[in-house]
Amino acid sequence: MDWWNAPTFIRQFGGRIFSTDGTRCIVDSAESIAGIQLMHDLTYKYGVMPSAAEEAAMATQGGWGSGTITLFSGGKAAMAIGGRWWLCTLRDNKNLRLGAVEWGGWKSLETMLRYLADVDVKDSVSAMDQAAKKLAAS
Repeated sequence: MDWWNAPTFIRQFGGRIFSTDGTRCIVDSAESIAGIQLMHDLTYKYGVMPSAAEEAAMATQGGWGSGTITLFSGGKAAMAIGGRWWLCTLRDNKNLRLGAVEWGGWKSLETMLRYLADVDVKDSVSAMDQAAKKLAAS
């Protein structure tokens, strides 16, 4: 998991890194810790995400770039968290079956998997393709 995803996990549990007035670090709140705990558990409890060392080792075995996008585009990850800028990078990979879902604010691996099981991949692939074409035209 790329470190920059930590704020996303923290926010889905209602946590923050800094107080709303920006004067205190509050990453030690129960909500923030719960988000970081889920990130940790996805790697070390459930084993569904590589550790930093595993990610680095896999990234050197081929592909391009580094981190999540390398593993995902190289077929070494089934899903990844990314932004719309990934469309520009991934759309030319003809061997990649690509779909997209909105980040859901899940608070456990079980609720995440239940949500993803209900996603219509064909609809998300179509929406992703339309977004890529729109982005390319701009």
